[in-house]
Amino acid sequence: MDGERLLKKGQVLAIIGRVGAGKTSLINGILGEMNKSHGVVAVAALHSGFGLATQHPWVQNGTIKDNILFGSSLDITRYRSVLSACALDEDLRGLPQRDDTLCGENGALLSGGQRARVALARAVYQNKSIYILDDVLSAVDGPVARHIMRHCIHGILSGKTVILLTHHINLLSKVDWIISMHNGTVESQGPAAVILSDLLSYEELSDDWWDEVVDSQSTGAVARRPSLDIFTAAEATPSKLLARTRKGSRDEERDFGELSCAVYMTYITAIGGFLTAAIFLSLLLMQSSRNLTDMWLAYWVSHVTHADNTSGTTLLPAFENVVFGTKPNPPEMSTTLADNMQWLSPLNPLHQVMSLQALINKTSETVDPGTKFYLTVYGILAVSNTLFTLMRAFLFAYGGLCAARTLHCRLLDAVLYAKITFFDNNPLGRILNRFSTDMYTVDDSLPFQMNILLAQIFGLI
Repeated sequence: MDGERLLKKGQVLAIIGRVGAGKTSLINGILGEMNKSHGVVAVAALHSGFGLATQHPWVQNGTIKDNILFGSSLDITRYRSVLSACALDEDLRGLPQRDDTLCGENGALLSGGQRARVALARAVYQNKSIYILDDVLSAVDGPVARHIMRHCIHGILSGKTVILLTHHINLLSKVDWIISMHNGTVESQGPAAVILSDLLSYEELSDDWWDEVVDSQSTGAVARRPSLDIFTAAEATPSKLLARTRKGSRDEERDFGELSCAVYMTYITAIGGFLTAAIFLSLLLMQSSRNLTDMWLAYWVSHVTHADNTSGTTLLPAFENVVFGTKPNPPEMSTTLADNMQWLSPLNPLHQVMSLQALINKTSETVDPGTKFYLTVYGILAVSNTLFTLMRAFLFAYGGLCAARTLHCRLLDAVLYAKITFFDNNPLGRILNRFSTDMYTVDDSLPFQMNILLAQIFGLI
């Protein structure tokens, strides 16, 4: 790109040219977004940054006020001045939430002209010494463009260095310097009077373009002031904009406290009726077998205690011999491997093994048929409880997987078949959060917590 220009502080430089002439490439070179093959781009006080409004305005998902402040502290006087200079004050008066109105994802809830002016207001509010405005006037109509030129570029930005890219040459009579570009090269440059005289009659650009536009061909009434000309024919009306910024697009729906039966039925339906019944049956069988095991053990202990009190003999002495290392009865131990061995120390591991073997042999010989019956029933109940517990765990895990898969498919179908307005009213981050965090809760946390809850409920029953 060929061309050279020394831009002084406080000057307004306009870069004009047809579409594809290289205007945006020039400012990208100034911003360092393109590698220069030769030449030098020198910017005073580069560390302070630029005030930049791009050709395609970027608007974050937030309120109009948040987009304009962009993290800066609120200076109410300057804030109101910026709104007026960018022709946004009348737009805000037509909105119920004023500057607290949501812009939507990438400004989807705003018109094209409003997005451009919000981006311009954000750049102007930052109060930089250098401003680069890339075709900010193309998205607005004539009266609004004149208002921005008069009150913003030649008003609130007076004394600032401004580089303006535009093809509206009829608005450039008051700029300090104009660069005309063609096919990536500087075709001509010079003061506004010199450059514009080659393009059209300079007398047509007298100071009367600051005045209000009169529509003499219609009713003869004076047209609205530029600041009042908010919506063009292609833009939405305030009522339509209000409809798009309804409460449903601002707040996520979430139930707190007591949940309705529909929430539980949704999850149960996702699991499946047959599988849900099997889960509840396994819970009932598991808890019943556990209760029966405890009841049978209590009955067994009470019966054995009553029998011991009657006969006066128990198995406790043999147990004490093994645990506490007391000397066992030599005649009873004569049937063990200790027949040909002297008594070992009770702390010796070999002594413990031989004592345990002796206890097993003695117990197996002395257990009566009644004890075997109690032990058999207790073993059957314990094994049954184990099987029912494993069945409950398996069914719960399988039911959780089925519910997660079903809910994910339903969510995916709902998003794929949603209307375009759904994506306008719901930011992408919110949609991704449903597929990530919320689905993780359904996959992992919800089955685990439901398992504990139902187990406690059946335990109380």
